[in-house]
Amino acid sequence: MCRGFVPDLFHAVETDPCIQSISLQFLDVSQNSLDKKAVEYLASALATKPSLVSLRMDDCLLRASALESLGRFLLDRSRPTCC
Repeated sequence: MCRGFVPDLFHAVETDPCIQSISLQFLDVSQNSLDKKAVEYLASALATKPSLVSLRMDDCLLRASALESLGRFLLDRSRPTCC
């Protein structure tokens, strides 16, 4: 994985006004070796994208620590928001 690229990409997804206006529904990051930090950046960026319905992560070689971070993100995202 190219160091610096993942944080820059996910930071742009999270903060760039042009990207913020995009209704992201599907994201495929398959075949990228994502470590815990990359998954945390991804989760942080996707937290601003409530329209996301599909996240594809085939062959990402996720280790236990990355899966734990991903699991926390998915649990938080699946909880209903209160009125």
